[in-house]
Amino acid sequence: MRASIVIINYNYARFLRQAIESALAQTYEGTEVVVIDDGSTDNSSDVIQSYSDMIIPVFKKNAGQSSCYSRGLTVCSGDLVLFLDADDYLHPHCLSEVVGSWKQGCVKAHFYLDVVDESGASLHAVVPSGRLATGTGPLKMMRLFGAYCSPPASGNVYSRDFLAKVLPMENETQLWWGGADAVTIFAAPYFGTIAAVPRILGFYRRHGDASGGVMLKFHLTASLRKLEKEYQKDLLRDRSWRLAARQTGMPKLLEPSRLKRRICYLRLARSGLDPADNRLNLFIRGVLSSLKWDAYSWTQKIAMTGWFMGMAILPLKLAMCLIRPALAITNRTPRLRKFLEASQR
Repeated sequence: MRASIVIINYNYARFLRQAIESALAQTYEGTEVVVIDDGSTDNSSDVIQSYSDMIIPVFKKNAGQSSCYSRGLTVCSGDLVLFLDADDYLHPHCLSEVVGSWKQGCVKAHFYLDVVDESGASLHAVVPSGRLATGTGPLKMMRLFGAYCSPPASGNVYSRDFLAKVLPMENETQLWWGGADAVTIFAAPYFGTIAAVPRILGFYRRHGDASGGVMLKFHLTASLRKLEKEYQKDLLRDRSWRLAARQTGMPKLLEPSRLKRRICYLRLARSGLDPADNRLNLFIRGVLSSLKWDAYSWTQKIAMTGWFMGMAILPLKLAMCLIRPALAITNRTPRLRKFLEASQR
């Protein structure tokens, strides 16, 4: 199988070279590297042009992530396609490991990403923080939650045939500022099976400019603004993946992380993101969701149950001890990370 890495860049010149180098360093023979520049205004073009014919460069007007996915698919020639955000980078054996795990009927494979800071130093966390969904399990979870345990964009490899069925996205202009990765991630289980590679095969960079960046310090106004923005993104992503997968049904539950954000907002703002939000409602839904979320171990299920209980009954001053780590990077996955590192030796 031929594999392509499509790097999506917008004003990330300071990170772009590392992303390109990691793509060129893949041990999987014949890996094609395409770089889509979405109208950058920094010196990204200089970085891209320095690689001459080692990569396939595409310069386009700024139109957002979803347009880059569509353009990338038309330009690349791989049977398998990995969309790499320009601020992330890959392990040299990434594609070799993925191809080795690929099975007939797969439409997507995913793997763990090591979380690093702006300089590339490890933050001692991995994403996602639970067991990767595999096989037909993701379809079951999509029907129950409208989500399943998956890494963000750079941790996924797709079959070209699947991408051709969902790209370009029907509401591409609405996804201008991001969310295209969620569409392909969540639509995939409706088109085939998912392969899980339980290895750390890439690096996910957390920094202030990232759309999914996590604040390292707590600020009330910024936290509320971020939670409001994430809530609106969740609603847009829900509509978008349903369009792509031609689904009209609503899931019975919401994933634990979304309910965590909503109860955090409720306690901080003293009003809910949704009119139906209240402490008792979110506590019951949060516990039920945590118990049924198959990516969690029983230890995690118990911990999440305790967290939602504390958020529901503790006075705000004490609840802040639960809110702060929920909204910021913490060493919440050191055991999982150690296990994954040991499995690669």
